Order: sequence, then C-alpha cells, then structure tokens
Amino acid sequence: MKVLVNTGPAHPLFFPLVPLAWALHAAGHHVLVATPESFEPVVRGAGLRMAPVYGPLDMGEVMGRDREGNRLRVPDSEEEMADGVGCGFARLAVRTLEPTVELVGSWRPDLVIGESYSFASAAIAAAVHGVPWVKHTVGPGDLPVTAALARELAPELKEHGLVELPRPDLVLDNCPPLMGGPAPDTTPVRYVPYGEPGVVPDWALRPGVRPRVLVTLGSVQPQIGGLPALAEMLAAVAELPVDLVVAVADHLVPGLGPLPANVIAAGWQSLTAVLPGCDLAVHHGGPGTMMACSFHGLPQVI
Repeated sequence: MKVLVNTGPAHPLFFPLVPLAWALHAAGHHVLVATPESFEPVVRGAGLRMAPVYGPLDMGEVMGRDREGNRLRVPDSEEEMADGVGCGFARLAVRTLEPTVELVGSWRPDLVIGESYSFASAAIAAAVHGVPWVKHTVGPGDLPVTAALARELAPELKEHGLVELPRPDLVLDNCPPLMGGPAPDTTPVRYVPYGEPGVVPDWALRPGVRPRVLVTLGSVQPQIGGLPALAEMLAAVAELPVDLVVAVADHLVPGLGPLPANVIAAGWQSLTAVLPGCDLAVHHGGPGTMMACSFHGLPQVI
C-alpha cells in the first residue's frame, strides 16, 4: 500500500506522526511525507522519504498575515485563538494545496494521512482523487479549527467542486485516557514519543547531584515573541537549588541574556534523549512536551 503523510512544517505537528509512519514502513508499506521544502532536514532526520509541496516557507509569516500580506493582531481569547489558528492554517494550505493535489494525482496513494491542523490540503487532494484520508491528532487539547479553515478556504473548495472540507474516513486519537482522550468517534492509538535521533548528552546518563529541571516553551512560542517569558521563567527557577536544562532553539539562546550559573545545558534538546535524565519539567503545556513528560513519568509544572 502507498501512504502519503501530510504535515505542516513544524515539529509539534510532524513528530506525533513519525511512529505511525515507521509502523507502516515496518509493515511493508510505501510511505512518503508531503511538506514544504524547508522542513526537509527534519523529515530526513526521521528516516523518511519526502516530496516537497512548496518551496522554503516561514510558517509564522504565512500564518501571521492575511492574504494581502497585512500583519494580523494576536488573538487574546480562546475563541479568537481557535479562529485565528484555523484561518492561519488555511493560508498555509493555500500554498500547498495545488502541489498536493498534483502529487496525489500522480503518485496515486492508497491512503492519505494528515494531522489535526494543516490537514486541509491533504483532505481536499484526497477528495479530488477519491482517496480515503485519515486524521491523526497531535495530542490533548486540539483547538476546534475546522470551521475557520472551511470559511477561509471557501474559494479553493468551490474551485475544486466541494461545498465543505471533506471529513476524514478515520480519526486516530493518541491522547491517553487519563489526559482526556480518546475523543468520541475516534480510534485510540498508543502515544509513542519521538525525538530527533542523535547523541544523548553525557549528563543525561548520570545521576545528578542536585535535581535537574527542564525549562522550555516548546519550539514555536520562543520564535513568535515568547523569549522574554522564557527568560523570566528561567530566572525564577534558577533561584532554586537545582541544575537547569533549557530547551530552546540554538539560535535563540543568545536572546535569553546571561544564563544562570546552574544551567548545565541550553539549546535544542531532543526530549526523548534528555527527559529520562531530568527530575521535573517546567513548560507551556504544549501537547508534545506534556505527553512526553507523562510517558517518562516526569512531574511537570505547566
């Protein structure tokens, strides 16, 4: 069977799909990942094949501006957040839609898989070519973005002869029961944490003299204005008699200012590599971080 896995170019969207892609590959199926070209190193690092459906893309720039390129106001309520995120992912789908439709038509997959947020281009492409599609959640607390996606994509839906966003033939929910899942009318799948492969830091393999605390705001928030909040969190936790691990993109570390003396590591950290060597995590409540900590039995402050 040929399976096309569609994802937005962001770690929190792609990482939950990797274990399923591996399982399909191990079962003998042909798996291909469709995502913008700029995400190629991450897909390659996961050991998967990829077909680019757009060129280099700054996801924040696409989602943070309207179709005319005007900068949008940051939402300040949960309702506005769901609507704004849905419209943002719709504008992302506009970039990838036609290449995805063309790819599904030429490669002819037997199944298309998309994640909870940037699934629109995959769903439309699958419907155009009569291919079933599966929606895979990315963790607890998925925002209800479908209505906003459909509203923003109304011209594209009409162009392809659709009156609404195609509904998935199956929804896979990786949220554990004790964290609120699986949702009704979904099929449960076990959550398996994935992190980019690489060398496990030496400190993570040794017992610590003091408790080790991981501090992070995930991979997205620090890049869209959350760096001052991360610096504030770090300064507060640094007052405790602990060793600190700061998980943030390498290029953002200088923006944190002088780091406290009890920081033993700062920069991009593969959570699957470092969480077993930590005693506590302080983070923003991102689904990937939250479920990875739970998987490793790690107490967490959100």
